[in-house]
Amino acid sequence: MRIYLLAVPLLLLPLSGAAHAERTALDDVPASLRKAPAGGALGDKDAQKLLARQILVEQTDATDGGVKTASAATIIDAAPSQIFHVLRDYDHFPEFMPYLKSATVDEHKGKRWLVSYVIRGPMGIGDRDYQLEVFDEQEKVDGVDVLISRQAYTHKGNITDTHATWTLVPIQGGAATFVRYETRTDIGGSFSMWMKNKTAAGALPKVLEAVRKRAPSAAK
Repeated sequence: MRIYLLAVPLLLLPLSGAAHAERTALDDVPASLRKAPAGGALGDKDAQKLLARQILVEQTDATDGGVKTASAATIIDAAPSQIFHVLRDYDHFPEFMPYLKSATVDEHKGKRWLVSYVIRGPMGIGDRDYQLEVFDEQEKVDGVDVLISRQAYTHKGNITDTHATWTLVPIQGGAATFVRYETRTDIGGSFSMWMKNKTAAGALPKVLEAVRKRAPSAAK
């Protein structure tokens, strides 16, 4: 009987621990946004990678058979406002953004920007120039104020098409940010679809890493 009584609490210990899982910074992210980069379920391994400040990158096929959509997610130890400041610091983009030769603000009014870029393409792609129309917004998602920047090609330039979205979610009381970045870009030219997809996916982690390094020094 004594052996039986001692064994009961030992058997219950793992169940008790599982019932009270430790809360993480990702619990601050609204459920509709707490997903893998491409929008699928966020597995435990990927969640641990995010908490370790790694960058997750995924690609999804396009229904029209064109270039894939490349998506990335990470956590940056800076407030969303600091990261947003970095994303609007066009005058200094060439100092820290990969491949960028120049960024010129053609027009700015309120939450709308027109910005022209010249990119020094990797892997022999050559220079690419294009103009983006950018809309900055703040939206409430499941009660959380989320900063969103949507970018669309104005078809002024020598690429075929591009559009992108930045989503910045405050976590840890605003001390850090869950970042999602999604883009679909066709650089044009006679390059193979494989090359176009590889170029897009390869650029994402470089861009996020550049923003991560720049954000702590940005104005709040």
